[in-house]
Amino acid sequence: MQYENDEETLNNKIEFSLAFIESLVSSAGLSGEQKTLVDRCTKNIYEEYQIHNFSEQYEPDFIKFYDELMKQPEREAKNLALVLERYVLGGMDIFSKKTNIEIKNRLISFDISELPRSIQTTGYLVVLEHIMNRLKRNKGLGKHTWIFIDEFHILLANPYSADYIAKIYKTGRKENAIPTIITQNIRRCNQK
Repeated sequence: MQYENDEETLNNKIEFSLAFIESLVSSAGLSGEQKTLVDRCTKNIYEEYQIHNFSEQYEPDFIKFYDELMKQPEREAKNLALVLERYVLGGMDIFSKKTNIEIKNRLISFDISELPRSIQTTGYLVVLEHIMNRLKRNKGLGKHTWIFIDEFHILLANPYSADYIAKIYKTGRKENAIPTIITQNIRRCNQK
């Protein structure tokens, strides 16, 4: 949690969680109940992280989110948890594990081309969240960050991911970012 104030950080994490979950669950969007559950569970796991002085043991991840979702009393929570189970405990659990890659180089290239098509938007969102965190850290160090996003049209697959990338593009200037988007599929961008 490297943002200036806790409320801004929490709101950004909730926005990311909504986009992330929606990219896995439905291209038609999340229901109002699902949005409330994602908001509540995200808030709960980040508050626990903060209460425990940002201890690595309490660092929020997809498994903690899923466990928190399972604790919720609403039937919709159980339904959403069932849909997400394959991404947490099943064969598509790539985003529920901590990375084993050290990202300390000045030039980093994220390649999501090997991801199954059904989770490419999700992969993009994970990378963009890392970039947002890196922007905040680099700004604190007085560094500029160049960002090149290829296959941009993939991010327009759902409203939350589109909003998320728009936010990065708009606020990136304040974070010393130099963003560039690239796509070969202008027609798809235009239809959104």
